[in-house]
Formats: sequence, structure tokens, C-alpha cells
Amino acid sequence: MNAKTLLFSATLVASIFTFAQNNEFGKYAMFQKTAKRAEAADPVVTKLPLKLESETRIGLVGNTLFDRMHEFGHLETLIQQAYPGKELVVRNFSWAADEVDLQPRPANFADADQHLTSMQADVVLAAFGYNESFAGKEGLPAFRERLSKYLEGIKAKAYNGKTAARVVLVSPIANENVKGVAAADRNNANIQAYIKVMKEVAVDQKVGFVDAYTATKKAMASPGTDLTMNGAHLNEKGYQVFASTVYKQLFGKEAPKLDEKVRAAVVEKNRQHFFRYRPLNTFYYTGGRNRSYGYLDFLPAMRRGVNATSVAVLGRA
Repeated sequence: MNAKTLLFSATLVASIFTFAQNNEFGKYAMFQKTAKRAEAADPVVTKLPLKLESETRIGLVGNTLFDRMHEFGHLETLIQQAYPGKELVVRNFSWAADEVDLQPRPANFADADQHLTSMQADVVLAAFGYNESFAGKEGLPAFRERLSKYLEGIKAKAYNGKTAARVVLVSPIANENVKGVAAADRNNANIQAYIKVMKEVAVDQKVGFVDAYTATKKAMASPGTDLTMNGAHLNEKGYQVFASTVYKQLFGKEAPKLDEKVRAAVVEKNRQHFFRYRPLNTFYYTGGRNRSYGYLDFLPAMRRGVNATSVAVLGRA
């Protein structure tokens, strides 16, 4: 090892230590091993329609239904339009294929609870049930138990540091038959069976419940109107139907006319948040290579991501 290599190694180690100790950057770190978790709290009953106060913070968790929603922004746009000037905060922490108790992440990636704690969520919207439905009728008893345990957990946590979160469970959409894929014929009977369990568990757990299945199935029955790209995952038209359906059940009134300028701001905010929440090459940020390669850039990058998310909203207000 020559002198230049030794000097570089020493400089790298010193830089890593400096960055790790620097509170200016350290507060932006989100690691599964160290990120804060919410304290326990007495659960509250979630009643629909929801009433949102100024600066309410809404966290989204769940599967692909919510995960792809960040690309379109219809539901959040309607919510922001309904509460102009209230400075609502909405963050999407969903992940494709997540189930209520099966949510694999890259090494040392902070889990959904930790992210909800970081954003100080007052309300949690949770979309599950579709992936679980592939276990068929035989999987229903286990699903009931898994979902009950999951809801018992999240409804008893003070993500905002003060009171337990209000929780709303959102059902899967219907599947539709499209060219080459008879998804409705294959899957809808199981989906309906799992939704029935979801509804019953929501009542037992005293959380809100939104039925996204009935309206999407009805809309899919119109000839020549494909609302999905593959029979199961919504396209833009599908997300328009989904957003108005969820909005109506969340707030007990018809959705307003969508403001495309607001939606553009929401989509850009979502894009910036996605970069911060799920950066490419995550193994270099949170996993085994973070100290050898990525750590020097990780914390400044996370700060930039937080700032960019804020600017994306403020700059288009």
C-alpha cells in the first residue's frame, strides 16, 4: 500500500466519521437499525367521513394499488382541493407486492412504521388484501388473523408523538378481463371473499373501511373501457375512477372537479419524495456498501430530497 492510498483511506475514514457526527446531515438519515419508532398510545375509533384539521399529516401504506398511485396523483389532488390553505401533508410509503405482514426491504432500510413516525402521521390509509387473496378460500382464516394483528399494531401507535393515528383500510379494486388475460374470471371471486373479511375486521377493530371494489367493477363493465393495463393494475382512467370512489367514501361527498394545476404539483412532489424515500442503488445507501461507497453522499442526498419535496409543493402553490 503506497502513501497516496494510505492518505486516501485515512481521509475517507475521517470524512465518514465527520459526516456521521454532523447533526446537520444526521437528522436526514433513515436506517432500520436506528430510526425512531412510535410510542404506544390508546387507540382511537376512526369514523367516516373523515374530518381533517389544518396541517393534518396523512401516510399511505400498502401494495401496488397505492404504490403506482404516486405517478398519477388524482386522490391526493382531490384531498388537497377539498382543504385549500390547510397545508395538508401526504406521503406515500407503499411498496409493490406488500402484504400486511410481509414487507421485504433492502438491508437496513427503515420500515413503514419508522417512516410513518418520521413524517408524524395523524392518519394512515392502508391498502392491502389483493396479494393475500391469491391464497384462495383456504387462506381466509389466516388472513383474518394477520389483518387483525396488523391493525391492532398500527392503531395503537402515536406516530405524531401525541395521539394514536386514525386508520382507514382500503379494499382491493376489481380485476377486469382484458385481451389475453381473463383476470376478472380468475380473481374476482377470491377478491370479494377477502374484502368481506376486511370489512368484518375493520368493524371489529373500529377502523375506517373503503370499498374500492364495487365502483371499479361497475365501471369496468362498460364495453370498450379498459381501466387497467393488465387486468389488475389501474391505468390513468382507472385511477380517476378509484380516486373519486375513495374520496366519496372518505369524506361523504362527491369529489370536486379535478384541478390539473394542482395535480401537476402533487405529481412533482410525489416524484421528489419517491427519490428520497426509495433512491436507486439502495444497497449503497442503507446496506452493506454504504460506508465503503455511498455514505458520504447519502446524508447530503437525503437532505436534498427533503428540501426538493418541500420546494416541489411550495414552488407550484
